Order: sequence, then C-alpha cells, then structure tokens
Amino acid sequence: ARALLANGRCDEALAQLAPLRHLQPPLLRASGIATQCYASKGMWTDAIAEATRNATKGGQPAQGVLGFVLARGGRTKEAQHLLQSLLGHSRGHGELAGEIATVYAGLGDKPKAWVWLEQGRDNHTLVLDHLSLALDRLRPDPRVDAFLRQLGLQNR
Repeated sequence: ARALLANGRCDEALAQLAPLRHLQPPLLRASGIATQCYASKGMWTDAIAEATRNATKGGQPAQGVLGFVLARGGRTKEAQHLLQSLLGHSRGHGELAGEIATVYAGLGDKPKAWVWLEQGRDNHTLVLDHLSLALDRLRPDPRVDAFLRQLGLQNR
C-alpha cells in the first residue's frame, strides 16, 4: 500500500488496506497510509477520520498529520489548537519539529513550516513517514528538492 501511495495509485492502496481495517490491535501504519491517500485525493472528511484514529493510538508524531488534515479540511481552529499543544510539548526540545512543520504547512504558513523543517533536519528528529503531506503542500518551491537531497532522499 505504501508503494502504491508513493506512485499516486491511492485507489489501489486503499483497496489493499481495506482488509486490515478491523485488525485488533489496529495496524497504525495502515491508518497512516490511508490518511495520506485520502488527503491526496482531497477527501478531507475521510482523512480526518483516519488521522483521528491514528493520533489517538499513535501519539504525538501522528498529531502533525491530524493537524494538517484538519487545517486542509477547513477545521482551522482545531488545527491551531493542536498546533499550540505541539508547540507546548516541544518547548526547548525540538523533537516535534516535523509534526509542527506539517501543521504549519496544512495551515498554509509556509515560512514557519520551513523554519521547523530545517530545525528537524538539523536536530535529526524528523519522522519521514509523516512529512510527505507537508512537502507536497510546499511544492513547487525548489527548496523541497534540495531538502530531500539534504536528507539523502530522492525526489518521488
């Protein structure tokens, strides 16, 4: 499913994930991939539902994705509230830089998203699975390709 997502084949990825929906305990990775698929298709209600499910089980890294889809889905106040919570948890540590950058990207605040992405790169705290939404939102900025190269990743 992740490979299908990476190749823009979200309908096929979602079909692969469907049998995993009712696993107990839940396979959080599946919900994260589904969230990204729904987001790439602009299906914000479904993306929010998946991200909420993932964030309640997966902790703070998934909170950035939840904030992103809330913002993109028009639930800006909830996204801003979540952002404030992440900022509070991150004070002085910076380990949530990627999640904070993702919410800022969802809110459309690209300068702040870049500040946090660069901080996460510099302190090696980025969770790469959660960054694709933010980086896709920041395109076509040429810094995205340079940023990926700095992380040793190829552009998809």
